[in-house]
Amino acid sequence: MLVKIGNKKLDFNPDVICWQHQSSPLTRFGVWSSDSGPIFVKRFSEKPAGWDLLKTIKGKKLHNTPTVLALFEGKKEYFAFFEWLQGEILSQILQKGKTKEFFGVEGLQIEQKNHLIISIYGTFSNLHRLEFWYPDLDFKNVFISPSKSGFRACLIDLDSCVGFGEPALPDQVSQRYWEGLITTYKEAGKPFLKKGLNEFHRDISAHGRSLNQSMLLLFAYAIQRIGKVPPEAPLFSPMISPQNPISKEVRRLHKGWSGNQNLEKDLHIWLANHLKITPGELTNITSRLTPSFPTGIRSFFSRWLGN
Repeated sequence: MLVKIGNKKLDFNPDVICWQHQSSPLTRFGVWSSDSGPIFVKRFSEKPAGWDLLKTIKGKKLHNTPTVLALFEGKKEYFAFFEWLQGEILSQILQKGKTKEFFGVEGLQIEQKNHLIISIYGTFSNLHRLEFWYPDLDFKNVFISPSKSGFRACLIDLDSCVGFGEPALPDQVSQRYWEGLITTYKEAGKPFLKKGLNEFHRDISAHGRSLNQSMLLLFAYAIQRIGKVPPEAPLFSPMISPQNPISKEVRRLHKGWSGNQNLEKDLHIWLANHLKITPGELTNITSRLTPSFPTGIRSFFSRWLGN
């Protein structure tokens, strides 16, 4: 098949790729040594949930995500071609004790932790402007690339993103992460789940934006706990407990999210306090991470400017 990468049309043969399976049996991935250099390729047996997002951002720059270079839609298979990133996923870096190699320091210090949290916050904000939400936030989906100026934290697996109001299916989310998330919801009051609460957490009834805003709290809390709790302690533990001084604020926010309120400003203030900076300083930082989009519904985002 011919695939257009930039201004070049390249001949792509999927049979020469050494494909590896992801957690979903419907998805495989591999690296294509193309004439334009290495390209990361994902192969789907059926249209992925995030195909609409991939089409929206193809060829564009979205803060701290791999660029979608090309898409191919066949009769039985779908292929997505991404910018190839050098580095390692955050979960592996932590498990293998490789923070010095990727972050320049032994263990994660407050500067690196803040950088990680702000990077993911900026990416989520940009996805929400496009009316998509990210259902699979986990350390395994944060990719770290070292650079001369520090490191770049990229959110990967964008093919799992769905539109606002669309539920996430069990094979599209990290069960380990959602266990802490769901327990936090239940402790906060009204559950965010429809009937059928079991180990699969099949249908999510909350608005995707509300879920992502809640995820950011849990992610920031988990990042803060790195190096402060025993290795066997669950990083994604519930945020509401007698030992946690922020439980009251978490309850207040979840009360709003359970009613599908957009608490973007409240979350911004909470994150600023969590990072020990002012809301204005956080605004200044994230403004440099945010592309400018034309207003309108998602179907009209045919052109937009990236950073």
